[in-house]
Amino acid sequence: GYMARNWRTIVPLNLCYAFSAMMAYGVAAWIPTFFVRTYDWTYPVAGWWYGWGIVIFGTAGVVTGGWAADHLTSRGIRNGRMLVCAAAGICALPFSILYPLLDNPWIALALLCPSTFFATFTTGAGPSALQELMPIQMRGFASSILIFVVSIIGLGLGPTSIALATDFIYADEAMLRYSLVLVPAVVLTFAVLAGLLALKPYAGSLDYLERWSAENEK
Repeated sequence: GYMARNWRTIVPLNLCYAFSAMMAYGVAAWIPTFFVRTYDWTYPVAGWWYGWGIVIFGTAGVVTGGWAADHLTSRGIRNGRMLVCAAAGICALPFSILYPLLDNPWIALALLCPSTFFATFTTGAGPSALQELMPIQMRGFASSILIFVVSIIGLGLGPTSIALATDFIYADEAMLRYSLVLVPAVVLTFAVLAGLLALKPYAGSLDYLERWSAENEK
């Protein structure tokens, strides 16, 4: 019942995080193959360089996203955590749709770094935003739903969607680079829209949590 009364916040929050994860999982699954098919790299070389990009910029993105969410909230922006989730897709989008189109693999690799950095913001900000909205005794249940949604949409559909675009839209495995433009562009747009939809009701959900907690402490 509590979640149903706050669905206008919780549903788009879950979708924002899930679509961001869909982009991240999808790209991560196909980047080595992209470098092999497009630039004639070997898989060990592609895996080596992209792996370091994930380790450095993926980790930095998770930490920075969490820090930014806490910082905005401490400055009195009540929906600061949700704002970071929405902004992540906006910041990642230009880098994510540009690098596959470049002819120079090293410049493409360089643009992958900010794409990875911004795309992982929601990993730090998303779960903390959900926890902020939930009573203590419901946080485990809310987290399990979030993980389920992210797993189905993000991990389940991310890599598959890029494969389907390559096979059925472009019908040419050499066109993988264009699938890596199309799918992230669409998915990140959905993530941003979902995040923006949650911004206004987010403060209302925080107010509802305060009232709910006060009533149940009596």
